[in-house]
Amino acid sequence: MGVYMNLCVIEGRLARDVELRFTQSSQAVANFTVAVNETWVDKQGAKQERVFWASVVCWGKLGELCKEYLKKGSRCLVQGRLATRQYQGKTGETKYITEIIAENVKFLDNHAPSKNAEISSGDQPAYFTE
Repeated sequence: MGVYMNLCVIEGRLARDVELRFTQSSQAVANFTVAVNETWVDKQGAKQERVFWASVVCWGKLGELCKEYLKKGSRCLVQGRLATRQYQGKTGETKYITEIIAENVKFLDNHAPSKNAEISSGDQPAYFTE
């Protein structure tokens, strides 16, 4: 057996404002989507671009801070793990969504608590530093 690691790091801009809600046990959970642009030059020499939409989930204080400091268009760097969950669609069909469960979020805009501030969930060590 090999050693496996579930680590995901993305940088991009928020596609919409952060949505914050609380569980029945009063734990904060924030959801937002990050647009990640990928550019390359194809075999014909033409510049190509595509956008990947990453769903991000932040728990606890990390989620509250993301709600406070991130807005649509904000730049951020997210480090976390990939997780897939299933849910029932409106017509009863089973749907699946893959999300990044954030462990650290680095705010890259000037309106953050301090320029390039990194906020951690506190549960895991930071995998990137300044």
